[in-house]
Amino acid sequence: MPPDRPTTERSDDALADAAGGDHTDERPSDPRRTIVPTAMAVAVGATALAMLAREYATYRAERDAAYARVDPADHRVAATPVGDVEYRDRGAGTPVLVSHGIVGGCDQAVQIGRSFVDDARIVAPSRFGYLGSAIPTYPSPAAQSRAFAGLLDELGIDDAVVLGTSAGAPAAIRFALAFPERTRALVLLAAATPGDREGPTGPPTPLLRDPVFWLLRSRAPRLLRRLFGISRSDWRTAAPADRDRVDALFETLFPVEPRRDGTAIDADVTNPHVVDHADDYDPADVAAPTLVVHAEDDPLAPHEDAARFADRAPNAALRTYRTGGHLVFGHGDDVRDTVTAFANAPADWLAANADANNPTL
Repeated sequence: MPPDRPTTERSDDALADAAGGDHTDERPSDPRRTIVPTAMAVAVGATALAMLAREYATYRAERDAAYARVDPADHRVAATPVGDVEYRDRGAGTPVLVSHGIVGGCDQAVQIGRSFVDDARIVAPSRFGYLGSAIPTYPSPAAQSRAFAGLLDELGIDDAVVLGTSAGAPAAIRFALAFPERTRALVLLAAATPGDREGPTGPPTPLLRDPVFWLLRSRAPRLLRRLFGISRSDWRTAAPADRDRVDALFETLFPVEPRRDGTAIDADVTNPHVVDHADDYDPADVAAPTLVVHAEDDPLAPHEDAARFADRAPNAALRTYRTGGHLVFGHGDDVRDTVTAFANAPADWLAANADANNPTL
């Protein structure tokens, strides 16, 4: 009987080696290695979802409040020869018809009127395509001026001071040219006037959606102010009243979707028209007393165009500010006092300021 041979226990490693398999020294995993990162990821995800939910709830609440502010029930509608015009009629005193700027509406027109004219009756239409105003076949500034005349007829107003700002200025100029007997005076504030300029004529289309514009207005106001030419340092050092005026104006840019058609008209028709058909806006033919208010650093409407318009108009004065951008920011009280005095007595104001016709402040 052969002697017993010593037995050798073969480990799992040896079996693996015999099978030709690769071997790594595997140890029982520590549950904390997977549980902790997973828990952290879940916590971060939950926090992000909660933040998004709060942001969305805030957006919904502010959007609903904004739509309530432009509820048609709060507006009136005038039937004019070129279509229905939605409008607001506020205050008492000298009638001032406000032709608002791009991304505007009758709510913006009221805000502009209240910011820059005291003791006045503010007639505030929405221009073509804005909020509840109709769009004619060709929504030119000349057609818009006829809509303004129809609105004054509806209200029984024989004549008015016409204040045009930004992209609303071409229609205001056309009104003064077509209806001189109904134009007490013309005020052009940061106005788009005839000139030779290139570049964008309106905001990028992707911005004109409520969620996008809400983010810009509510979460990136510094960028929005910068687009209008207001620097961070100017904003910090400005008087609270000036900052309040800008905040109130920005409120009238939202909701943006009911303003998209009007914005497209301004970008595609109004702003190009005042450049391509400059002869239709000849300042030499404007008989009404005219006040032009503009900032030298306006990034959207060149100051040199406004200065040239004031220089060529037969009965005009230019009020220039070195700073302020497109909103003539930081000079609100002075602008309001100037426009109010001019609107109440245009001829007297021009005569009193004849020797200082072009002050730069």
